[in-house]
Amino acid sequence: MKEKSVLYISFLIIFLPLIKFDIFIYPTLDYFGKYVFILALNIVPFWVTNMLFNLKNEKLQKTLPILWAVFMGGVFYYIS
Repeated sequence: MKEKSVLYISFLIIFLPLIKFDIFIYPTLDYFGKYVFILALNIVPFWVTNMLFNLKNEKLQKTLPILWAVFMGGVFYYIS
């Protein structure tokens, strides 16, 4: 469980600004293609975080998910 805490913290760091971003972008959705784009935009950060967590190098496994989450969280926070 302790080794997975980095993954859960990363998910939380991405999730909170992503909610703010979704609330900001939701009123502008007016056709189906935008829904698909927003769905992909919501899935990709979590997928990349999971892939970074599954690296073989232990030091990178602990640092890269957090750095990626802080970067993506900052991007979503800045956009909204």
